Amino acid sequence: MLVTSIDDTVHPTCEPKPTAVDIQCAEFLAAVQAGDDARADELVATIDAAERPTLRGSALYYSQTLGWPVFPLKAGGKEPATLKGFKDATTNRRRIEAWWNGNPNYNIGLATGHAFDVVDIDPGPGGRESLAQLEQAGSLPDVHGYVVTAGNRAEGRPAGIHLYVKATGRGNRAGFLPGIDYRGAGGYVVGAPSSLGDHQTWQWLMPPSLDIKAHNNTERKVA
Repeated sequence: MLVTSIDDTVHPTCEPKPTAVDIQCAEFLAAVQAGDDARADELVATIDAAERPTLRGSALYYSQTLGWPVFPLKAGGKEPATLKGFKDATTNRRRIEAWWNGNPNYNIGLATGHAFDVVDIDPGPGGRESLAQLEQAGSLPDVHGYVVTAGNRAEGRPAGIHLYVKATGRGNRAGFLPGIDYRGAGGYVVGAPSSLGDHQTWQWLMPPSLDIKAHNNTERKVA
C-alpha cells in the first residue's frame, strides 16, 4: 500500500523521516486496530482543537481546487439538504456559494466515484480485523487521503476511518467485508470539516493528494 498526500509520499519499503502527518496516521490507525478507543478519541480531540476552516470555504476548495462535485447536507447531520441528494452535486461556484451563503452551517456532501472512491471502515472489531486482513494480503488500494469520521459520543460509538483511493468506476458495495463499506459511483461521503455538533467532526489526518484531483477543469454536475 502506498500512502500519498499533497506534501509527501511514503512507501512502507522505504525509510524516510516521518512527518507529523505520518505519525498521526500511524498512531490513530494503531489505536483503532488495537481497540484503544480512548487513545483514538484523544487523537481526534487534538486534531479537532486546531483551527478548522469554514464549511463554505472547504466546499469551495473541494470544488474549485480539486474539481470534486459537492452538495449540501443538513446542518449537524448526514442527510442531503437538496431534493436530489448527491445527484445535485456540482462544481458550479455560484450554486455552491448560494447554498452556503443561505446556510453556512450546511455540512458537506462529496459525491464518490468521480475523482475518488472511499473505503469506509467501521470503528468496531469487525472493521479493524478486516482492515488488518486487507493490509496483510496487500489488497488495500493506494491511499491518497485519510479522514477520521465523527463517530457518535451520545451512542458511545468511536470515530471510524475514510480512506480516499482512486476512482475505479465500480459502484457502492455495502458490507463487502465485515465492518467495511465501499463508496463508489452513485454514492457520497460526508466531507471534513462537517460536524454532528458537540465537537464531533470529520477531520483530515492526511490531506487529499493531487492524485485524486479531477484533471478535467470543465464544470461538473453529477447526472
